Amino acid sequence: MWSSNILRWGAIATMLTGGFLILIDVFSIPSFGFPEQYWVTNLLESARFAVALVGLVGLYLYLRRSSRFGRLRTVGFYMLIAASVPGVIIYLGLALNEGVWKQWSNAFGPIYVFLTVVGAELFAVAILRAGSLPRVGAWLWIVAIPIFLFAVVASTAAPGGSSLSNWANWAFIVAGTVFGLGWIILGYGLWLHRDEPVQPATVR
Repeated sequence: MWSSNILRWGAIATMLTGGFLILIDVFSIPSFGFPEQYWVTNLLESARFAVALVGLVGLYLYLRRSSRFGRLRTVGFYMLIAASVPGVIIYLGLALNEGVWKQWSNAFGPIYVFLTVVGAELFAVAILRAGSLPRVGAWLWIVAIPIFLFAVVASTAAPGGSSLSNWANWAFIVAGTVFGLGWIILGYGLWLHRDEPVQPATVR
């Protein structure tokens, strides 16, 4: 019963994470007129990180049954967890009082980029190696990362309002949407296995 419940909730949370990512991107489209730091967007970001924690646990508990999961891929899981926990708190703080929490957001940014880029790549490779969840979801994660990195570099190097800055904004939206679709597909794949037992890790 416990294993069935954790996989069910993990699957739902994984799909919700993808949904939140895509919804956040909708709010970020310039023509929609929503400011980048609008409180609704920050609240959605906080919720996204919260459900991602549950989703990641569900994915991890299911995937670790495979002997091909590997210790290095477990590192990817913990890196994504480490990126998500502060994200819940910081974005909730931004939604309630942006001025107070802005400095924490700026400090968290580079750490989040590192943990997410490396963690997502390692975890995506683990999913591909395990072969029990939809591979397209893992590939979407892998494809989203270089787009996200381009957006980070371009937004850092380009002055606001420039052509490169506009490209960076759209790259963030594309990366988030691709990443979100990957979460939804992986969550659906996990949902299909929701009644399977969770077994102890078997690592080679």
